[in-house]
Amino acid sequence: MDAMRRGVAWPHRRSKPHAAVPGRMRAPVASLPVRGGAFSRLWAANTLLLALTCVCIAVSPHAAHAASKQALRLLKLRTPTAPGIHPNAWELGVSVALTRVEGTNSATAILRAAHFTRAGSLLGVAEGEAGYTHTGPLDALDLDLTIGFLTHPSNGPVYPFIDFGGGVRQEWLGSFRVARHPVGGDVGVRVLAGNRALFRIQYRFRRVLDDPVADFDEHQILSGVSILFGNGP
Repeated sequence: MDAMRRGVAWPHRRSKPHAAVPGRMRAPVASLPVRGGAFSRLWAANTLLLALTCVCIAVSPHAAHAASKQALRLLKLRTPTAPGIHPNAWELGVSVALTRVEGTNSATAILRAAHFTRAGSLLGVAEGEAGYTHTGPLDALDLDLTIGFLTHPSNGPVYPFIDFGGGVRQEWLGSFRVARHPVGGDVGVRVLAGNRALFRIQYRFRRVLDDPVADFDEHQILSGVSILFGNGP
């Protein structure tokens, strides 16, 4: 105690070095000096990145499906579609018929209306028409009704058709009147000009019955234009 009071310093004891154990080596350990705040921010950033990745993986099928639907919609809008005749459509048109009977020619103006329906893989059509013919002193009024079918062999505007029917023809010459009954069939094509109009040309054969002298055959070539109503898919 006296020595401490006098300022005499006691000698420090030196620790003995640990003896090295044979066969063991102490590997140096490197440590990164990471502060607590920086480590927390790094952990939060990694967690957010992982969460965003999971959300993208979960949403990607729905996003891909929506994108594909949008692409198909744009493709349909940009791709021109061929015009077509659809069931429940109506046709209203006019035609001119050139008629030949036993070497005599005449012309007939025709007003027609038709309605289209589904008939299996074909289109069915019911058509009515009224025609007027004036040849010299002779006038004739025809009322005709036909039922037929249309086909569409290719993705284009051409619709071949065939129909069958008949009607009544009222002829008068001065005070003399007579009624005849033409029956037969037609074959021709309708050619669409868009979804609202068409051109048509056809050949018509009629056997005219109840003539006062004798029944006879009649051949006609018809051409005309029509407007379509309600022609939606």
